[in-house]
Amino acid sequence: MNEKNYWQRIRKQQLSRRRLLRAGGRAGLGAAGLALVGCGGDDEQQAVAQQRQQQQHQQAMAQQQDQHQQDQPQAQQQQQDQPQQQQQQEQQQTAAAAPADDARRGGVLRIGSDIGLSTYRAPYLSSSAHIPLYIPFWDTLTKYSPDGLDPQPHLAESWELNDDQTMLQIKLRPGLEFHNGKPLNATEVKRSLEAMDDEGVANNQVKGIMTKYVSAVDVIDDVTLQLHLAWGGTLVYDVLNYAQIHDVDDIPNLDGYSSLNGSGPFKFDPSSYQVDQYAAGERFENFYDPALLDGIEQYQFPDATAMSLALGAGEIDLTNRLPKPDYERFNSDPDFTVVVAPPTLAIWVLGMVIPNENGGHPAFADPKVRQALYRCIDRERVANETFEGLALPKNILWPPFSPGYDEARDRDYFNPEEAARLLEEAGYGPGELTIELGHGGGEANEIAQVIQAGAAEAGINLNIQLYEPAVARDRFLNAKHESYLSSYAFFALHPQTLPVMNFQMRIPNSCAFGPDYYQALIDSFGTAESDAQRNELLEEFNTLLDNEPWIAPIVTRSDIWAWSSKFTGIEFDVLSIPSMQRIHQV
Repeated sequence: MNEKNYWQRIRKQQLSRRRLLRAGGRAGLGAAGLALVGCGGDDEQQAVAQQRQQQQHQQAMAQQQDQHQQDQPQAQQQQQDQPQQQQQQEQQQTAAAAPADDARRGGVLRIGSDIGLSTYRAPYLSSSAHIPLYIPFWDTLTKYSPDGLDPQPHLAESWELNDDQTMLQIKLRPGLEFHNGKPLNATEVKRSLEAMDDEGVANNQVKGIMTKYVSAVDVIDDVTLQLHLAWGGTLVYDVLNYAQIHDVDDIPNLDGYSSLNGSGPFKFDPSSYQVDQYAAGERFENFYDPALLDGIEQYQFPDATAMSLALGAGEIDLTNRLPKPDYERFNSDPDFTVVVAPPTLAIWVLGMVIPNENGGHPAFADPKVRQALYRCIDRERVANETFEGLALPKNILWPPFSPGYDEARDRDYFNPEEAARLLEEAGYGPGELTIELGHGGGEANEIAQVIQAGAAEAGINLNIQLYEPAVARDRFLNAKHESYLSSYAFFALHPQTLPVMNFQMRIPNSCAFGPDYYQALIDSFGTAESDAQRNELLEEFNTLLDNEPWIAPIVTRSDIWAWSSKFTGIEFDVLSIPSMQRIHQV
């Protein structure tokens, strides 16, 4: 990997100790989502210890993403869900929160966003752009850790799978409340989970896995639920990670936000709400882990550039959409902390659409043509030129901690000569293919030009076509493209989840790939009765992705978070979702 790359520089320790300490680890977030804990006080030894811990995390995370590392173990995540371990985790969280005394309480964090609460379709997340908007107000039963797919306690205190992994028993923390004081008990959690299948809820991706994985929810007592699993195993934690717990009776009020009876660390102030402009919340004192901040404010802007200007002018304190051209300016300014979010939230992919009644291209009916285009993508060049080293090349879909990760497959596939050979074997003569974009140019156009150059070396005349976003979305959802560039989320979840929920993997999908044997493989995931069977199916899935690719991963998406250095304590999980509870003023 080119050492100009952000992640490679971290691994080689080319970021100075002074910058790391001053920024509180601003450049140190790798795949495992380093928690940024500020130095805060006057204790120099504590600051040095924190800095040393950050560097150790940084090195470990960057090594995890290094495609050439020799000692990467096969990532077979096995969650056995020991209640004792969960109690230990909670004790560790409590110990970590111990310094949260009155001296660190106070302050209001002003959050900038280029998307408003009015676009959030309760009750479940459908876009990563909503992350800064919903995490203050709603919480989930569990969240994944900073290191991998092991669930951590949130509203749930403990949980346990039965022996054949077909039933999950969940214990809630005692005494939970919604923001208006209504008991947040097992009955309300059941209602919230089941509301995902209501007709009025958009058919988003999280809804897809809830209705597939969970066949029934039983209430045992006020703090105990049983989830009956249609698909056995640990896949259900993918649902729990994203399913915000709502007061179902209050969901209709979210149309105009006349009220928001949430479950998270901040209580929404309906009197503050201005549609697509402003919203505010104050600390919810009865939360199981009360926030340190007094409150949060959310300001909406027309685009990322406007947010960047507002951040620089001191009008907001945080944004998760810092434009790439502004990275160096803010990163070199000690008044700001800048972090490239863990490269696990989303990736850029090339979709190759099988001929169908709506569109596609006849050449893509032959898997060898799709394999050839896969080998026309210079991922290193895209990462280091288009994204200026702030992205990681993605040779395969899965990150190293995924149960589906295979180190032998994680290699550089860019090889125009091999692509030309595959095209010759497929009988592909002189012709044209079109790659379609719905992002109005920008990064997508630059990526397309790199692919265009690689394709030309292999003998493919690749055209680039721009569409208005609304038109592109229709073409995407209905498999009208010949090929396309898109952002691809949820790839860091369990591999079995993608063909259930992701628009580019499930049947029907945006690439019109849906042979009977693919559907049979998906169905087999649900009937597997042991980890050994599941692992065999994952190997079969990887082989299918190798031999008949319809999606070609390119690079991680470089989401840049930036905030005023007056604040610290932002902690990310492995999927790039931050926690609000430990944020505080320095």
